Amino acid sequence: MFLLGALVGTGALMAVSSVRRKRIVTWEVQVFLSVNGGEARFKALIDTGNRLKEPLSGLPVLIAERAVLADILPGNYDECSQGGAAPPGFRQVGYGALGGTGRLNCFQPELSLVDYGNGFLKSPDLWVAVYPGKMPGGVRALAPPIVGAVEPSSTRGRAKLSI
Repeated sequence: MFLLGALVGTGALMAVSSVRRKRIVTWEVQVFLSVNGGEARFKALIDTGNRLKEPLSGLPVLIAERAVLADILPGNYDECSQGGAAPPGFRQVGYGALGGTGRLNCFQPELSLVDYGNGFLKSPDLWVAVYPGKMPGGVRALAPPIVGAVEPSSTRGRAKLSI
């Protein structure tokens, strides 16, 4: 009886570890965004401390420097965002960090793809916040943790995209 229990337990542990090995986990990803015919491509660091959520949808938020998003932001973005207002089509998301608190304008891209090193996959649904300055440490974007650990799936759309 003991031997049977040991075999069943060992089998269960092997099954769990097999599932975990199939999971794609990375700390830096290549991101492709498309909005209104414009495209942006940049590297993002997976930030396990990024718990930012867009308040109405509850979806996670990727934070990117304004400079890497320049090709997909509206031409009048800077004028519209002056005075603390969100430009048309944008929402504001509040944040709190060691450096203080504030608000960032965010939008939902029409298409977001992530390359985990083996080709682009459709990312989990998310919003993109526009960081107005330069991020410290040479990082250009911070992705929420859900972007860094994705289950490979035949239902997840694989995209052919050359960068």
